[in-house]
Amino acid sequence: MKQTGLWSRLNRRYRAALRERMGEHGAAMMLAILFVMVVLTTSALVMTTLLAQAIPYKNNKENSQANYAAESGLEVGLSYINETLAKLQGSTSLDDLQKVLPAVDADMNDSSKDGEFVKYDGASVLLNHVALNKTVKTSDTASYTPDDLSYRVRINFYDTNPDDASAEMIGSPSDLKNLQYAEVVATGFINRYKDGRTAGNTKSPQAMKRAVCRIEAKTDSTTTNHSSTLGVGGRMGMGFYAAAPYNRLDSQFVWVPVDYDGVSIGSDPTGEVKFSGTVDSGHTNTSQLSDGTATLNPVNRTCMLATTIPVTNEKKSIAENLDLSKSPQAGSGLVVLPAAYNAGGDTYQYTEECRADGAYSSLNTWVYYKDNSIRLASNMGLCVTGVSIDDTDGKTPATLQPCGTSYGVHFQGDYYTDPNKVAQQTEKNDPNSLLNKYQKWNFYNGFINAGYWNELTGDVSAQAASYDSALPESKGYAVAGVQSGKKTKFQRLEVTHYGGSPQDSGDPHFAGGNIKATPYSQAYMVSQWTYNFSDSYFSNGADMQDATASFSQAGEAGYGTNQMVNSASGFCMVMDGNDVYADTCDVHSADFDAKCYQKTIMGQGSDFISTSHCSTADKENFNFTSDRVSYTEDASADGTGIDTTIALHDTNGNAKYLHVSGSKVSLTDNPSDATKFRRYNEHNTSKAVSYGGKTQYPWAGTFQTSEGMCLTEIYPGDYVESNGKKDRQYNRSDGHSMLKMVSCGTDRDVRGRLVKSQAWNASVNYGDAGSAGSITWTTTTTTVSIPTSTYFSAVVDSTVTSRKW
Repeated sequence: MKQTGLWSRLNRRYRAALRERMGEHGAAMMLAILFVMVVLTTSALVMTTLLAQAIPYKNNKENSQANYAAESGLEVGLSYINETLAKLQGSTSLDDLQKVLPAVDADMNDSSKDGEFVKYDGASVLLNHVALNKTVKTSDTASYTPDDLSYRVRINFYDTNPDDASAEMIGSPSDLKNLQYAEVVATGFINRYKDGRTAGNTKSPQAMKRAVCRIEAKTDSTTTNHSSTLGVGGRMGMGFYAAAPYNRLDSQFVWVPVDYDGVSIGSDPTGEVKFSGTVDSGHTNTSQLSDGTATLNPVNRTCMLATTIPVTNEKKSIAENLDLSKSPQAGSGLVVLPAAYNAGGDTYQYTEECRADGAYSSLNTWVYYKDNSIRLASNMGLCVTGVSIDDTDGKTPATLQPCGTSYGVHFQGDYYTDPNKVAQQTEKNDPNSLLNKYQKWNFYNGFINAGYWNELTGDVSAQAASYDSALPESKGYAVAGVQSGKKTKFQRLEVTHYGGSPQDSGDPHFAGGNIKATPYSQAYMVSQWTYNFSDSYFSNGADMQDATASFSQAGEAGYGTNQMVNSASGFCMVMDGNDVYADTCDVHSADFDAKCYQKTIMGQGSDFISTSHCSTADKENFNFTSDRVSYTEDASADGTGIDTTIALHDTNGNAKYLHVSGSKVSLTDNPSDATKFRRYNEHNTSKAVSYGGKTQYPWAGTFQTSEGMCLTEIYPGDYVESNGKKDRQYNRSDGHSMLKMVSCGTDRDVRGRLVKSQAWNASVNYGDAGSAGSITWTTTTTTVSIPTSTYFSAVVDSTVTSRKW
C-alpha cells in the first residue's frame, strides 16, 4: 500500500509534521486513517452516482409495466362493451339496455369474483383484479425481474358526453334506457396485494388508461294506418258497470226498454236517452226482461278513456284530460265517464265522449288482448299499467306505458301444458315481460293483476332468492303461489268516486251507487296493492258476482284455455248447477286464477283445498259456477267442419252436456243425450252474405245442429226480423245472456245490428266499433337501434384522482 500514488503523496506532505508531533508510530497510524477516509468518501460518491442512475430505471420500468397492464385492461373493457351491445341487437325496448350490466353483483370481500365482470356501485360494471403473471413480491425494494402485474377495469355510463362539465354518471339501472356514452377506465398495478389478497391491503394504481365510447342507442318508430273491414263483436261497448246488473234488480232500474228508433245502425245514439214503454226508476221490471223488451240501461254503463296528457296527482278537468289537439302517450292516465248521465229530474243524456263513432273514438275504444294486456285500439303499443311493488305509497293512478313482451297460450302453445313450465319461467325471468311491467291482467269480476305479491317468508324467500335482484320476483312478486293467512297482496283496477282526484283510493260505492243521480263527471282509474278487496266494489254483498264487464273481450280465454267465448259479448259459456248461460269469463294467467281464491282476495280465506281445475282453492268457497268447456275443434285450414259434442265441467270435475230440443238449449247428465254439433272454425267462407256493403260469413266460428241453425248467445233486447216485425228472442228474468238455436246470420241486437252472437272462439277484429260501422286506427312498431360497434375517443392517460376507477 505504501507504494501507491495516493499513499506517496500523503506521506510526503504530512509525514514529517506528524512524526515531529506524534513520533514515527503515531504518524503512520494517522496517515492510515486519513487514507481510509478518503477511500470511503470516494466510494460513497461512486455509489450515489450509480443509485441516481438505477432508481429512474426502476421507475421507468415499473411505469412501463403498469401502462402495459392498464392498456390490457382497456382492451378487455372495450371488448366487453362491443360484445354486450352485439347481443342486444334486435331489442324492442331501450329498457333492454339494462342488460349491459352483468347479472352478478359485486362483492369486494369475495376474491372468487375478482376475475369476472360484476355489477358495481348502482349502474357501473367492474372487473376488479386480473393478474398478468404469477410473481408475488412482498417487498418494496427495487426489482429487475417481471413484477406482479395486474389490472382493474371499471365501465361507467352516461346520457351525455362524460367530458362535459355538467355530466353525471347514470346511477340507476332503470335509467340506462337513456344510455349514450360509456367510459372505460382501466388501471394498472404492480404488486397490488403485496401482503396477500385476503389482507385487503391494496396499493394505489400506477397507471390509468381511459376511453370514451359513443353508443348512440335510439328508437325508431314505424306507424301503420289501419281501417276495419267487417263489423264484429262488442254489443254495447261495455266498460265498467256503474252497478252490478244481475244483483240490483230490486233497487235500480238496470234493465229497461230503450228506444233506438231513428239511430243509424252504424252510429251511436246522441242527445237525450229515450225510454220506451213504462219505466220504473226504482227497480227493474223483470216482466220486461222476460218478454224481451228490456235491455241494459245506458245510465248503468260507463266508458273508459285515455287522457291526452300525462296523469299526475293533480286533478284536471275533463276538457284538459281529453284535449283532442293532443294524442295519448306514455304516462297518459285513464278516466271513466258514465255512458249516460242525469241531466236533471227524469232526463238522461248520452255522454258524447263515450260514443264509439264520435270524436273521442281514438280515446275510448279498448282491446283486452289475447296476451291479457289492455291496449288502446288507436295505439296498440300502449298498455294499461298498474302500480309497481317498488312504489312507496303502494297505490298510483293507472297509466299507459309501452307494452312489454307477450307470453301465454297464444304465443307459447305449451304455456299451460308443459310440466316443466319453461315458458312461464322464461316470462318471470324477462324484465320486459308484460307480467314484470305490471301490464298483464286477469279478469274475475274485474281486472286483477296477474302478479300477486307475497311476504318474504319460508318457501317464498327460497324461491325469490333464485331470481336476479333487479327482477320483482326477487322481492316476492309472482313466486310460490298465493299464500294463506293474509300473506299475499293483490292489485286490481278500480275507479275513484266521480269528481275525485287521481290520488284517491277506489270508491267502494261506485259499483252499487245511486245510478239515478249519476253526474256528468269523471272518475280516475287507479290501482294499489292490498291484502284484500273488501274496500272495493267486491265488497258490496252479492255484487261480488258480475260486478263489471271486460270491454266485450276475453283476453286469452278460448279453446286453448278450455273455454268458449262469444265473439259479440266476450262472455263465456257458463254452467251454474243445472243452468247454462253466458257470463263474464274467468281469465287467469300462469299459476294465478283469482276465481280459485274468491275468499282470499276478500281477506276471508283461511285454508286451501284442491279442486278439479284449481291446484289450490279456498276451502270455504269452491263450489262456484264454472266456465270450463271441452269440445273437438275444427283444425282444418278452410273451416270445412267437424262433428263434436260440447261438455261443461264443474269445479269437482263432473261433466254435463249441451242438449238441444227445437230451439231450446239445456244441460244433460247423460252423454248419450248430448247433442252433436257441426263445428266450423273462423276460416269458413261458405254462405257469404253482404251486409251494409260488407261481405260477411255467418257460418264462421259457429256450432250448428242442422244446416243453417246456429248456437246463439241471446242478450236482452235481441230479436230476429220476421215478416217485417221484431221477433224478440230473450225470455229469462235475471239478465243473464241465454243460449238458443237461431237461424245463422239473423240475430240482431236491440239497435238492429247484425251481431256475431253465433261465433264462438273466433278472432276479433279490434279495429271495429261495436258490431257495425268501422273506425280507423294506427299501430306503432318500435325498434331499438343499438350499434354493432362503438365509436370511441383516442386512448388517453389519466390521473388516478380525476376519474371514478
